Amino acid sequence: MQVNVPLREPFYPKAGEEVVYEQDVKIIRDDHSHYALPPAEILELREHLRTAGRVVVVVGQQAASPGLAAALDEFAAARQAAVVADVISNLSDVRRTVQRQDIFLAGLPKAQQAALQPDLLITFGQSLISKSLKLFLRDAAPSQHWHLQASGEAADTFRRLTRIIRVQPATFFQQLLVLKTADYNGSGGSNPSFSAVADETAPSNVPSGAAAWQRADAEAASFLARFFSASGQPFNEFSAFNYALAALPEHTALHLANSMAVRYANILGLPAGRQIEVFANRGTSGIDGCTSTAVGAALAQPERPVVLLTGDVAFFYDRNAFWHNYPTPNLRVVLFNNHGGGIFRIIDGPRQQPELDEFFETTQALTAENLCRDFSLRYFPVSSFDELNAALPVFFAAESGAAVLEIFTDSKTNAAFFEEYRAAVKQAFS
Repeated sequence: MQVNVPLREPFYPKAGEEVVYEQDVKIIRDDHSHYALPPAEILELREHLRTAGRVVVVVGQQAASPGLAAALDEFAAARQAAVVADVISNLSDVRRTVQRQDIFLAGLPKAQQAALQPDLLITFGQSLISKSLKLFLRDAAPSQHWHLQASGEAADTFRRLTRIIRVQPATFFQQLLVLKTADYNGSGGSNPSFSAVADETAPSNVPSGAAAWQRADAEAASFLARFFSASGQPFNEFSAFNYALAALPEHTALHLANSMAVRYANILGLPAGRQIEVFANRGTSGIDGCTSTAVGAALAQPERPVVLLTGDVAFFYDRNAFWHNYPTPNLRVVLFNNHGGGIFRIIDGPRQQPELDEFFETTQALTAENLCRDFSLRYFPVSSFDELNAALPVFFAAESGAAVLEIFTDSKTNAAFFEEYRAAVKQAFS
């Protein structure tokens, strides 16, 4: 039995740390739900946009939507707004999207983060992965935070929420771009006309926040390239994950298991221009069902490649996902097997506990070889960079059928290498 209990952070306070929770009462404006925003409300929102200063749009998990991506891109260009999105937002191919915030926000000192602070924060979508982004936005204290959500409860993730705008995000961005305010007299007696007047939303005397975000994003991309090209790296799952992402076929439905799989992907980002759609079972962040979700997707979409990137605990927890009688020739599973819950050697808190080895990491000795034999899946075991590079093209070949690529690594080596990465980030951005 698994029991999920929501708890506030910090889970593991440092010795002597005083934990204080905000007790202030604040008022969050919750607008009426609309199919489309009324003209008067659009005028009000546009007026706020004119005077808001730096505008940052943060996108959480959502399904891929080309129409939304196009509207958001146009809005960002017109308002010189920064768009910051996790890998599960499915906005990786939008040209202005900042994607490597997990890297530079973990390294930039507080003083240098000031150039990134928004005056107006606009959010939509579901949960975020990046803890660095969450902490930054809580500290940034924007004067206004609008959350776009057509219906349902809205979480105050950053503790700065001031207004819930009840409309679909695509509609919001489209309408704020096309309403010509000069044609609306504010009395409610005339019908507004519509045309492309995007430049009306951009103030002339306010610095753009987008440039600072995009500059930091570009520096983070350069840092990643340098870091992973360094010679003499031990075989480890972070580097192996980087190789696997780079080899993904076009139009892949990419499923990311929880724990380190989804976090590695959020740090590394997706290969550009391949139209990869991302799925992840977030919410309570449990590992249950990640494999079943991917198998179900392969059955439902036989015409496209479905790839699951997963750790060993999540994979073996849900091994009965393969217990069915239907072919899944488009399914590929990349299994990172470090023989335990390796994330607990990486995240602060558990790794400092004396019970780490026995009660957190949950060491296990399984491999996928018997499972692959039982369910007629091709099996590719690798334990070196040479073996991995040789296996990837064959493993992902469209004509070769369902397969598991099992990448064996050492948990302690993985933790040490990730610490090297963390230290390199701080050095590069300080």
